Amino acid sequence: MLTIPLPKKHQDMDQVEKAILSHSYEPIQKGEVVSVLVMKTSPSQRAKEIAHFELLEESFVETPSHEKTLMSHLVVFKGFKIKMTQFDELTVYKIIAPRAEEAGQVVPPVALLPAHWVTEIPGVLVSAFYIDITQCKGQPQDISSAEYCGYIVSKRQFGGVYGKNKLLMMTSLTRDEMGVIPFVVVTNEAVSASELGRFINRLVMLNAFYMAALTFLVEKNELMTRVDYYDAQLRKVSLELEDQLEKYSDEQIYKRLTELSVQIESLDTGSHRTLHSTREYISLVKNLLGLIREERLPKVDSFQNFVMTTIEPVERSNQLLTSLIGSLNKKVFQQNDLVRSRIDIRLEQQNQEIFDELRLQAKKQIQLQETVEGFSVAAISYYSVSLIGYGLKSLPHAWLMGLSVDVWKGILVPVVVIATYWSMQKIKRKFGL
Repeated sequence: MLTIPLPKKHQDMDQVEKAILSHSYEPIQKGEVVSVLVMKTSPSQRAKEIAHFELLEESFVETPSHEKTLMSHLVVFKGFKIKMTQFDELTVYKIIAPRAEEAGQVVPPVALLPAHWVTEIPGVLVSAFYIDITQCKGQPQDISSAEYCGYIVSKRQFGGVYGKNKLLMMTSLTRDEMGVIPFVVVTNEAVSASELGRFINRLVMLNAFYMAALTFLVEKNELMTRVDYYDAQLRKVSLELEDQLEKYSDEQIYKRLTELSVQIESLDTGSHRTLHSTREYISLVKNLLGLIREERLPKVDSFQNFVMTTIEPVERSNQLLTSLIGSLNKKVFQQNDLVRSRIDIRLEQQNQEIFDELRLQAKKQIQLQETVEGFSVAAISYYSVSLIGYGLKSLPHAWLMGLSVDVWKGILVPVVVIATYWSMQKIKRKFGL
C-alpha cells in the first residue's frame, strides 16, 4: 500500500487509514492519454484550489459526476476524467482522455481544458508531463529495438519493463515542443484496465515526488548562500573574541551574537519544512521504484537507475544543509556561552573590586570608631574622676586616711579608666557590635 504524506490535521490513525484508502487509482483503458500537472502549494491554498477546481465544471455543457474523498476530487465528463489529489505541499492534477492526434502528434488532455483555467491554477508549476498509452500485439518485450525506439524520438531514452504482464515504458525526460515531458506506455491484451490504472498511478506519483525533490536543488542555492553568510559572520565574531586589543566590548559582541542567533533560528525554522519535505519525497520515490519492479530493456538506459543517480545529489545536499544549519546553531550557542562567561567573569572581578573597596572602607571606619572610642573612654574617665573628686572633697578629712583629694583622684584614675572601657565593651557585646 502506498504511503503518502498527510496534512497535520489528519494525523490520528482513523483519518490516516481513510486517507490512504481514499488514495485510489482509476482504471485506465488502452488508447487513453494521461496529462499530469504537479503544482507546489501551501496548506493555506487548499480552499482556493478546491474553489478553482469546481469552476472547471462550469466549462462543460453536460452535468458531470463529482466524487470527493478526504484528499481528492474526481470529475468525470463522459469518459473525460479529471482528478485533483492534495498532498502536504503538492497538488497533482491528473487528466485522462481518449487518444487524439493533431499534425501527427499526440494531443495531451490538458490542452483540451480552458486555457484560462489552466494558467490560473493556484500554486507554482513543478512539472508537466503526459503518458501516451498504446497497445501492441503479443508481448511488449518481443518488440524489436528499432520499433520501441521509435516511440520516443530522442538521442537518449529511458525505460524498462514492468509488472507480471510486462508493461513497457519509455521516456526521454526532456520537454517536447509543447513544453511537456512525454512518456509512452505499451500494453498488451493481457493487461487489464485495473492493472494499467495501478501502474499509471504509481508512475504519476513517482514522477510528481521525483520532480518535487529536484526543486530542492533550486532552493538549495539560496539556503547555501545564507548559510555561508552566517558562517562568515560567526567567524568574524570568533576573531573579535580572540583580538587582544579588544576593539569591541563584550556587550557589543553579545548584541551581534544575539542578532545572528535570531537570524539563524529563522533560517532553521524556515528551511525545516523544505528539508523535511525533500527527505519525504526522496523516501517516497525509493518506495515507488520498488513497487513498479523495473526490468532492464536492451539498448535503453534504465529509468530507475537514472532517477536514483539524479536523486542522490539531492539527498546528499539535503543532508549537508541539515548538518550545516545544525552546526551554525551549535556555533552560535557556543559563542554566546563564551561571551556570557567573559561578561560574568568581568562582572565578578568588578564585584570583587567593589567588595575589596567596601572592606577597606569598613576597616577604616572601624579604626576611626576605635579612635573615637579611645577618646570617649578618656573623656568619660576624666569627667568621672572629676565628679569623684568633688565627692571626696565633701567627705570628712578623717575618712581620707590622711591622703589628699588629689592623691585619691590619682589613685582612682586607672580604676575608672578600666571600668569605663569594660562597660563600653559590655555594651558593644550586648548589641552585637
